Amino acid sequence: MAVKTYSPDEMSVILGGAIISGFADGESIKITHNEDAMTLQIGSQGHGTRTKNANKSGRLELVLQQTSESNAVLQAFATQDRVSGNAFFPMLVKDNSGSDIHTAETMWVVKEPDASYGKEATSRTWVLETDSLNSFLAGN
Repeated sequence: MAVKTYSPDEMSVILGGAIISGFADGESIKITHNEDAMTLQIGSQGHGTRTKNANKSGRLELVLQQTSESNAVLQAFATQDRVSGNAFFPMLVKDNSGSDIHTAETMWVVKEPDASYGKEATSRTWVLETDSLNSFLAGN
């Protein structure tokens, strides 16, 4: 079996055509589905029934450096949504050193980051959401 290599600088995050950059150290991109794809119910006689969940919603958390210019891009999306109520944009997250890909046709900013300041630069955590997250996890 060949040795595989993951390279964090090979991650692409594109929101509404804007390339997001300036990620903080550590886990800086997190993609989650809001609910399980299937649920299981067990009857009184021990027989199982599986129910398919139609909820395909999900979240994207981005942790950016305080100095990242992408904070302004995300803030513009958030401000536009507060004013107009319709600042939706497409999302693409791709591991270019592997085969993982995540897409959404409509995404929006759910929560702007808390702001903190100190002796050293801090990070900003942006929370975005979609009603239909598509993920293909194939690894490197």
